[in-house]
Amino acid sequence: MEYSARNGRLISVIPEDFQSEIVNKGSLIEAVFKIVANCSLQFDIHDWDKKAADYLDHAVTKKPFDLRSHVQRIHVHIYRRDADALHGALLDLFIVLKEKGRPLRERMLKLSQTVLGEDRYRVLLDQLDASITVEDVGYSFKTSLLSYEVRNSKKFIQKTETHEVIQHYLDPQQEARDYLEYGQVDEAREVLENAILKDPLQQCLHHDLLEIYKTTKSKKMFLAMHRRLNINNNPVANAWDELADYFEKEI
Repeated sequence: MEYSARNGRLISVIPEDFQSEIVNKGSLIEAVFKIVANCSLQFDIHDWDKKAADYLDHAVTKKPFDLRSHVQRIHVHIYRRDADALHGALLDLFIVLKEKGRPLRERMLKLSQTVLGEDRYRVLLDQLDASITVEDVGYSFKTSLLSYEVRNSKKFIQKTETHEVIQHYLDPQQEARDYLEYGQVDEAREVLENAILKDPLQQCLHHDLLEIYKTTKSKKMFLAMHRRLNINNNPVANAWDELADYFEKEI
């Protein structure tokens, strides 16, 4: 097994022949290796569904904005026909995406309908054009892992909006990069902008945000953010000035 760098992190690179070996050996291989070797959203779990469910529960708790883990977790609970766990998995997806990602939320909800039950399905269906927060889910619903983890963590003294709560255990730079991995550029930009306005001294956040502005040619957004920054409290003011010059010269 080899390792390579991606977005500043080490990730495993599993050779194709080893991937096929993992898939073919059935229950002899731990679920975690099967999941890592298979990047599809739905996969054969007939003999290790409980292990897969446990692994994906942990993955979602550790990395809430990994949408692939959310979708895989939903598929696993559909296969297991575990209505309670499936309901919690859908709630966690809704909490993370809020009012965004409607096509994905709608597709996952429709796939879950027969297992979920009509009452729960209708309640979530009504939420497709809104957003679900930790507060909406309720303290007692333990299968919603994000809600349960947030409400039972000693780190949280004051309840706030879901997005802000999740940021306590997800670094804003990492959160933005997770969004970028799934093509959610606007979400990544918003995370970085909000983080910089709260704590403008984190140089790495400035560089990542400037790269987004330049790559997406978002001149208006750049200028709006530039005006909001305190010039005397900007650790990378030169980088902002350079991008301002770049946009000025751009035809």
